[in-house]
Amino acid sequence: MARQHTPQHTAVRLNRIIEDSLEILSYSLRTGGIEVVTALASDLPEIAADADQLHQVFINLIVNAQQALSDQPEPRRIRISSCHDPYTKAIWVEVADNGPGVPEAIRSRIFDPYFTTKPVGSGTGVGLAVSLGIVEAHGGSLSVSCPPEGGAVFVVRLPGHRATSLEVHGEIPGPEEPCAGRRQILIVDDEPEVSALLADILANDRHRIDVAETG
Repeated sequence: MARQHTPQHTAVRLNRIIEDSLEILSYSLRTGGIEVVTALASDLPEIAADADQLHQVFINLIVNAQQALSDQPEPRRIRISSCHDPYTKAIWVEVADNGPGVPEAIRSRIFDPYFTTKPVGSGTGVGLAVSLGIVEAHGGSLSVSCPPEGGAVFVVRLPGHRATSLEVHGEIPGPEEPCAGRRQILIVDDEPEVSALLADILANDRHRIDVAETG
């Protein structure tokens, strides 16, 4: 959240984003005794996306899986897979762990801002909310499920349309042009610092923002 910049959609190889994210976290995963298994499809097309923002998404999902496994007995395993549907052009990535899973009672709230199941001092509750916002700004979706055998599976789905020459060169529509993900958003928060931060984040994606201190 501290590393904000104007979104730059360029031609991105999603498998490379995943591999780079794992490289960044390789030491902590190794020292945590966590085995990482990857099954990345070789036929994924390049997509038009902001590579830095997608790094944030996958690093957050992997860190969350790592933390869910921290108190679990061995084997502790994270499996990351990517797939591509050539008919719908959709790409999806699954980040699965064999941890305790997400209780059904809180599953619907897990993407809410500031909601966290972690102990005090161990989590802010903004990681999944920010990740969801990034994925949806790319025209995709982020969901969670818990299979009967246990663990949690987070699924990132992204439209797989090939990057155009305009997107490859990092050119994005000017402010006067319509933006597919544009929304009118009202932020209500009694802490000015929090509302200002949220407004800055959302304004970077050219949303129209209104801020109120009270209901």
